[in-house]
Amino acid sequence: MRVVDVLAKYSDEELDRLAADKVDEVANLRLPREVLVQEIASALGSLSYVAKALAPSRPPTYAFLKLLLEAGGHVAPVAGFRDAVMARTDRLTEQAKEGSELPKTKNYELYRRILYAAWEDEGHVNRSEAQLLAALRAELGIWTREHLVLEHHPELRPIWDSPRAFEEARNHVLTTGLVLVDGESYVLPEEVAAQVRQAWDIVLRDESYRRLLHQLTGAQLRAALESAGLALSGSKEERVERVVAALVPPAEVLGTLHIRDVKELCRALGASPVGKKSELIEAIVDHVDKGRDLEKEAEEAREEEPEPAEPEPRELGPEAFFALFQRLPMDQLYDILAAAG
Repeated sequence: MRVVDVLAKYSDEELDRLAADKVDEVANLRLPREVLVQEIASALGSLSYVAKALAPSRPPTYAFLKLLLEAGGHVAPVAGFRDAVMARTDRLTEQAKEGSELPKTKNYELYRRILYAAWEDEGHVNRSEAQLLAALRAELGIWTREHLVLEHHPELRPIWDSPRAFEEARNHVLTTGLVLVDGESYVLPEEVAAQVRQAWDIVLRDESYRRLLHQLTGAQLRAALESAGLALSGSKEERVERVVAALVPPAEVLGTLHIRDVKELCRALGASPVGKKSELIEAIVDHVDKGRDLEKEAEEAREEEPEPAEPEPRELGPEAFFALFQRLPMDQLYDILAAAG
């Protein structure tokens, strides 16, 4: 659903509250409803606004939005959603604690200490601290999605964990408009979902990422795992899942391929193989994200379908015609002759 579709069901009072931090004029004059909706939609479709709204967020915000990103149409019923969010948050804490699915070559401990210090003072990071953390991640080679897992670590959890952690995260995403409400459902509008993914470097959905990884050979997967500092053993399916679970960006995986292999992958997916390696990698990710690789698979499946068999003749030859009527009783033959005049 798009922002304007959901906001069409909001009352004027609800629109005014939602516009408070997005439309400067709303405090001084009454804008027409249509203008107000368009102004709000423009803000929510902006990366700068979405990134600013996400900057101070803490768990379980990530689980809240990730579940909506994964939900069909980015819509999920309110009933039971709290339990689902907290269950996902607990799994992320286990993942951060064990670290078994994360690369072994990065200094996560140093990053956790800095993150703890940034959160300890006010319970959240301000804009300056967020910029410093981003610079530290770049220096340590830590990806944004790794940060989103690490903030669930048991050492950091006491800072944000409380009986009202879910309610605080929910209120934040609803107040900022990142999540809207439609009846008894939470909605992550299409425009907002795109900007959330960009802000968090979620360039591919997990399902799309798996499709891409399955296009790689065993040797190519091994090289990607080795480059990321991950275990090399297991079946192809296990290796694919290991890359996805470790949050390795698709560009990092494709960057381990030779330019020749990247072009071959373009052809296999139905994308143009013309351009520099970096351009081809970006084109592949965009191609798979938009599901165009599925169009090629469907086209190939249609080409492989066998030609329909020649229809059998529906007319009887003289001998078969004679044999058929020989089997009819006299009264039926009489009726046929009468009907034929």
